[in-house]
Amino acid sequence: MNIKQIRDDELVGLIAEKKEDPDAAADAWVELRTRHVDFIYHGVLGARNLVGHGIDIEDIVERTFQEVYLKAAETFRPGTYADSDDARRHVAGWLGAIAKNELVEAITSRGNKYVAVFDPETTPESESDMAEPAEPAGGQANHLAEVAKSVLSSDDLEIVWLKMQYYDADTGKSQIPSEQLDAICAQQGISKDVFRQRYKRALATIEQTFTEVKQGT
Repeated sequence: MNIKQIRDDELVGLIAEKKEDPDAAADAWVELRTRHVDFIYHGVLGARNLVGHGIDIEDIVERTFQEVYLKAAETFRPGTYADSDDARRHVAGWLGAIAKNELVEAITSRGNKYVAVFDPETTPESESDMAEPAEPAGGQANHLAEVAKSVLSSDDLEIVWLKMQYYDADTGKSQIPSEQLDAICAQQGISKDVFRQRYKRALATIEQTFTEVKQGT
């Protein structure tokens, strides 16, 4: 079996059968990680640029792929794919959702620390230009996970996360591939213009929430 010729969804299937064939599962896991680690890394990096310092990118990436091996592969549901690229996009989105959950858990577990937020459309020249997190007045900090639960709908959170996955720190822009954008718009029943409007509103909501927390309101 040439592991490099196996489709991404089939790799996940092999990982899910780790009890029956641990060697094949281990090989499939390594190959899946090799194919997607850069995508997940940049997605988490983009999300960290949204919520500020204090997030260990490498740790989130490793926890994502550990979760795939330990549990998530067993719940994966393959789709109907036109080709291997179509399968890879589906698996990438599935991995992105796992990474998002790991990120939210990491933010929540940090305790009550204010996280600086800024619009990725106006990113500083370098990380050294970014404001360090500050302690909130009265310890009333809300983290991204809490903001998502209280002021963002699940659809809006998906929009923000997808944008962050394709954030480019060099250009300060987030360019979602057209097929990914078409897919989420179809899933949510919205136009591309509505997608952009909801993304901007979601960022503004997060920014405002953290500003209010910092000011103790």
